[in-house]
Amino acid sequence: MSGRKSAIPKRHTVNPGERGGAELKDEKSWNIRVANGFSTLGLQKICLTFKQIAGSSGTRSLKSSPDKKVLFVDNKENPLLIKAQLYPSLSGRLKSTIRYLLYRTKPATSLAAEFINSKTANTRKLRTSRVLGYGCRFSSGLISQELLVTEACSDGMPLLQRLRQHEGNDTDTEKYLQRAFLLIEHMLKAGYVHLDLHSDNILITSSEPGNDVLIDFEFASHFPDERLPDVAAFVYGYLFRCQVREHISYERYTVLVEQAIESLAGEQWNRNSFMKNFHLAATARIAKKKRQAYLKL
Repeated sequence: MSGRKSAIPKRHTVNPGERGGAELKDEKSWNIRVANGFSTLGLQKICLTFKQIAGSSGTRSLKSSPDKKVLFVDNKENPLLIKAQLYPSLSGRLKSTIRYLLYRTKPATSLAAEFINSKTANTRKLRTSRVLGYGCRFSSGLISQELLVTEACSDGMPLLQRLRQHEGNDTDTEKYLQRAFLLIEHMLKAGYVHLDLHSDNILITSSEPGNDVLIDFEFASHFPDERLPDVAAFVYGYLFRCQVREHISYERYTVLVEQAIESLAGEQWNRNSFMKNFHLAATARIAKKKRQAYLKL
């Protein structure tokens, strides 16, 4: 993906029982990478005791399928979100391993990409949850499991759920959309774009707007200043197309967008071109794999 660092996460091999004795038993080793001051030992323990964590009383499952799990771990002072990607089939392991090893020229696995993109977002001080670590487990030379650990926004609720809670209340609908627009503005001013910013990837808290966050930076990219109008048009339009349109008319949403971009738009912006690109993103499906090419990133 354009703009990412051209190296896979550095490996720190965790051997069975390393610094953990009997508590950290596992017949396989993990390659891990920590971020934002998270301890290596803490990530080791999460990787090697994932099954126990998943079954503990302080853990809530947010998503569970044969190949994906998302857990909310209530540590009170520091709640965590743990994403697990499992590869039960040989073909899945082989494909993911090739993508991982060829990361310099090909997209990384989804969680590896999210780890690296989230670190960039944190470095640029975007309003997003801090990423803490990434672990990749190999079995017989192939990836068998990945984990991504981030801070959890325990008070955050997806934008779509907030809108549904206040269905029919136009004032609240516009208030929550304007809070989402503040996150988008902050992101775009940093020269970084989330390429899959639908309403589930915007968490709105019950407190002040400053605590709202963006999540799931698997698809993201840097962009040069001259691309800002087209990138902004895509982001605002795409958000409308992804279910927000169920809660507000296109005409009223357009008015809110025009107000929101006042602080972004420079004299060089062609408003007609912006609205044309905004309308396209709001009404037409642009596949994930084609978004970078579409935006010329």
